[in-house]
Amino acid sequence: MHLPVLQKQKELNTTINKVGFVSGIIAFVSTVAYDIVQLMQVLVVLHYPLDEILIYGTSLCIAIPFVLEILALHYATPGGKKYWSNAALIFSVIYSTFVTANYVVQLATVIPMKVRSAGNEINILEQLPHSLF
Repeated sequence: MHLPVLQKQKELNTTINKVGFVSGIIAFVSTVAYDIVQLMQVLVVLHYPLDEILIYGTSLCIAIPFVLEILALHYATPGGKKYWSNAALIFSVIYSTFVTANYVVQLATVIPMKVRSAGNEINILEQLPHSLF
């Protein structure tokens, strides 16, 4: 009687594990891509606007897979430690929300406005020490 329920639970766990693994790989590859772009930017191999597009683009590719990876971790965590995995999940959602908003604004608003020489109109959105982000 319980065999079908156990089989479905096992299939769900397998799916969660696969999603967590693939998400982790995507987040890792995106992080390595970010590191390469950052190094190329420091070595002045890349120039504006391509350098910022690649920096924000690779950073954007890290956020959502990271949240999915942490969600899979939460489901795989034993009951006594779920408090900590839930805290990790909450912080990853906070992080992802903030950085996704930041990177989308940079890619969709700030960089195009700066390319059009209208950067002064959106200074508060540019990622600087005294800006919104």
